[in-house]
Amino acid sequence: MRSSGWMFGLVLAAHAAGSEAPLEITVQLFNSASVPQSEIRRAEREAGWMFQTAGIAVHWVECPALQRERGGDQVCKESDDSRLFVVSINAVDPPEQSDTALGFALIHGRSNHAAAVYPRIVAQTEHDSDYQDCVLLGSVLAHELAHLLFRSTRHGEGIMRANWTRRDYQAMAHRRLTFTAEQAQTLRKMLAKRSEGEARQAGPTSTEATVRP
Repeated sequence: MRSSGWMFGLVLAAHAAGSEAPLEITVQLFNSASVPQSEIRRAEREAGWMFQTAGIAVHWVECPALQRERGGDQVCKESDDSRLFVVSINAVDPPEQSDTALGFALIHGRSNHAAAVYPRIVAQTEHDSDYQDCVLLGSVLAHELAHLLFRSTRHGEGIMRANWTRRDYQAMAHRRLTFTAEQAQTLRKMLAKRSEGEARQAGPTSTEATVRP
């Protein structure tokens, strides 16, 4: 395991929460697609920045992909911490998902798991100059993590659109596509509820969420 140790948005988060401690989440990232570390760092920075704008700090923990596939020594252990999220960057297309989905989130019970489908992200960006300047992997991570925090498959404006257009990709490249003010407020409220209700076992049920180009 390699913990990046990056904490995003502490000042902004503290401001958003008044005198209270900043809201924080931890994300265990499994790079099963062997994405270059430089791209992983860039994606973490971009997704972290988006949550920073919402007043939430993100702590990234990079986990060995083989641990998940073979059991390993449980370096990145799962826990009952409702502020811990697990994200996989998949190397293959999941057969049960839409063939245009760039990522998905598992919204059922207490699941805090999401994934990005890397081959589709590469295919989306490598042949079109409008997509090459945006940090698409980071945007997918932010979108799917938000679904987990919302505990909902609902979509909306900004980064939470169900279908990103060419204009959206151009906005991503200039950091103009992120959470709306309403979404940011809801994210903070939902995270605060998680923090306050660690002992509560309730969780809604629904289907996976998708991001589509």
